[in-house]
Amino acid sequence: MVCAWRTCWLIRVLIMRWLSLLPLLAFSCADENKATHEDLFYAMAEVESGSDDNAVGDNGASKGRYMIQRAYWQDAVDYDPFIEGSYNDVISAEYSQKVIEAYMRRYLGDEVWENLTPENIFLIARSHNGGGISGRRNPNTAEYGKRVLRLTLAKRNTRRD
Repeated sequence: MVCAWRTCWLIRVLIMRWLSLLPLLAFSCADENKATHEDLFYAMAEVESGSDDNAVGDNGASKGRYMIQRAYWQDAVDYDPFIEGSYNDVISAEYSQKVIEAYMRRYLGDEVWENLTPENIFLIARSHNGGGISGRRNPNTAEYGKRVLRLTLAKRNTRRD
């Protein structure tokens, strides 16, 4: 009788220790499956301009693969003066990505920018498309947000394969 109790207790302890590792396993798997900023930038560029660095839109008001307007650029460089450069530099993908990051950190915060959950990707896309705080609430940006989210997740999935 005593041995049976000890055996049950030992099995229970082993199971509890094994179960305590599950959150760590789930976290590491979730991290590997997480979208990257590279995935997000790819999707935004494709939706905005087909990734054309020389694209011009909105009757000349938007430039580059991410269709950045002057006010958007100004908000970003006001927030992060280390970006430097001029508005005409938004035709460079690398430069534009710095502008987008600063803009999103300014209007959505570091927490949203650093954690690319599907909800945050959707929020970032809507803010990019509609501008700052109001863009993420504008019903006209929802379809854009869905398109960027779908492409971001598709890019992430091809990276995983």
